[in-house]
Amino acid sequence: MNGEPALSLGVIIGGTSASRTWEMAVKRLATHVADVRAGVISPLAVNVVYQIPGEHVSPDFTGVRTGRFSKKNRELLIQVALPSEPSGDPYMEALALLCDAVNEAERFARQQGLVESRLVELHELLGRL
Repeated sequence: MNGEPALSLGVIIGGTSASRTWEMAVKRLATHVADVRAGVISPLAVNVVYQIPGEHVSPDFTGVRTGRFSKKNRELLIQVALPSEPSGDPYMEALALLCDAVNEAERFARQQGLVESRLVELHELLGRL
């Protein structure tokens, strides 16, 4: 609808001490998302940015939160704060947090009156990961 990908991922690395395990898992997930999002059109573009704590920058929150919204582009930033190290499989943890991020985007979109129903296209995209 707006030319932006329906779902995109990014990562902020807080320094050289940041978990390389998290970095590799998030980058792998971002590649998978890019592979399966072709042709997916969503009424809201969602950009999920994972924050990996390090010696220079650490998130000041835990979990998932809504960031800025561009009304013009109908694009919502969702931020994900990662712990210092994964507790299990880092890819699966990053994927679970991506699902939480899409649910948060859906909550925001409904609350703001941007959509009337679920963000079905994004949920179906997640199901292909």
